[in-house]
Amino acid sequence: MTRVSLITPHGRVNRVAVFLDARRQYRLMGPLGWSWPECLRYSWRRAIAWQHSADQLRMERDLGNHPER
Repeated sequence: MTRVSLITPHGRVNRVAVFLDARRQYRLMGPLGWSWPECLRYSWRRAIAWQHSADQLRMERDLGNHPER
């Protein structure tokens, strides 16, 4: 299964990818006691963190404080 980015090119959270990631997380962590809501919460928070870090990098690039790679 191909992993899809949790963030769209426009900087928004890709909800389908979040659910697929939560499903993957549940398959991995379910046997260790994680519930489906815990896995969904984990994936959603990870997507939000990715979104914030992408926003931060975009702001730094726009201000000229971050070197282009």
